[in-house]
Amino acid sequence: MRSISTFFFVTLGFGHSVFAADVFFHMQGGSGNRQAFFANTLVDDRTPVSMLMGSIEIKQINVTVIYENAQQPEWAEMRLQFECISKVDFGKGIPEPAAWTDPVKMRLGEGGTILRRSDLKIESTPAGTWQTASSPVLLKAHKLACNPDEVNAAVRASSTGKTLDSALFNTELRKIGFTEDVTLMNGSAPEFLELAWTRLWAGSKRPDPSGKWAKQATPEEKAAAMAKVAEIQKQLGELTQKTKQAYEPKIQAAESKFDFDKVAAKLRNGREMNRTESQMLMVWQGRLEEEVASIVGRPSMTATGNVHFLSYGKDYDTRAAYDYKGGTYVTNGVYWSCDIQFVTAPDQQGAFRVADVRIRADSNMNLSANDACEGLLHVPGN
Repeated sequence: MRSISTFFFVTLGFGHSVFAADVFFHMQGGSGNRQAFFANTLVDDRTPVSMLMGSIEIKQINVTVIYENAQQPEWAEMRLQFECISKVDFGKGIPEPAAWTDPVKMRLGEGGTILRRSDLKIESTPAGTWQTASSPVLLKAHKLACNPDEVNAAVRASSTGKTLDSALFNTELRKIGFTEDVTLMNGSAPEFLELAWTRLWAGSKRPDPSGKWAKQATPEEKAAAMAKVAEIQKQLGELTQKTKQAYEPKIQAAESKFDFDKVAAKLRNGREMNRTESQMLMVWQGRLEEEVASIVGRPSMTATGNVHFLSYGKDYDTRAAYDYKGGTYVTNGVYWSCDIQFVTAPDQQGAFRVADVRIRADSNMNLSANDACEGLLHVPGN
C-alpha cells in the first residue's frame, strides 16, 4: 500500500489544503477477474424531506470500480446510497451504531456510468432499488459514507504540506472500524485505470477489443493529446478552486458543529429530557448566547467554571388562604411558573454556544410545559 500511496502522491498530486480526497479501499477476485475499488471522500446528503429529523439519513458516496475481466467494462462509476444512522439527537436518542459486519441497506443512485471495453464509449447506468448487502466492499463503502466528518478529519490530519502520513490516516480510520489499511490519493477514473494495469495487475494481459490501447500514437497525436490534457487539467483546477471555495467553509462549519455536539453531549451527561426541552434543544443547540439574548431577551446570567447559565422565568399566582371553621385553612386560586435555562459552553474558538436547555414548569392546573412557558419558548428566526 505504501508504494501505491507514494505513486499517487508524486503522479497525481496532493495539495496542502485538502478538503476531499480519494481512497483506494478494496480489491477482490482472483487473477484474471480482479476488481479495484476507489471512493471519493466528499459525501452527499440524499435524505428525502419525509425522513428529515428522523433516526435514518441517506448518504451518497461516489465509487469507481476498475475491472480486469475482459467481459466486464473498463470501469464503472457508481453513486452508492446507504441508509445511515443519524448522529443528531431529535429527542428520541441516537440509536447504537451497527456492528461492522451487520448487513446494510443500499441502492445504486442516479448518474452512474460505465466505460464500455468494446469501443471505449461512456454509457449511463440506471438507478437501482433498495436492497440489503453484506459484502466486504459494501460494508467498507457504508462506513466511508456514513462517517464523512471522521473521514475528512482523517484526511486533513494526515496531509501536511507536501507529505502524506498514511499510517496516521489509517490510525484515524480505526476509530470508525477499519481494520485493513486503505490508500489516500487524488485521482480520477482514467488515472485509477492506469494504476490498476501498471501497478496492481502488472504483468497481466490487458484486454483490448477496441485495439485502441495497443495503437501507437503519432508525435502529432501525442502533442494534441497532451495539449488536451493540459486544458482539461486547467479546467479541473479552476473547478476545484471554485468547489473548494464553496464547500470548504461548509465543511469547516460542519466539523466545528460536530465537535461542539460532542461537547454538548458530554455536558448533558445523558440526562433525560422532556418533550419541550428536546424540541427547544433541537433548534437552539450550537447557537451563540448573544443570539439567545437578542431573541429571548436579557437573561439573568450566572457562571460556574466554564459554563454559563442564561435564565428566564415568569409566574402567575392568585392563591389566597382563608380561615374555615375555626382554624382550618383552605387555599383558593391558581398558580403556575416557568423557569428556562440556556446552558452555554465554549467552542474551540472560545465562543459560548447553547449546549443544553433546561425547563422547569409547575402549576396546580396540570398545565404542560408548553402552556406554562408560553411567551418564553422563542426559536431562532422568530
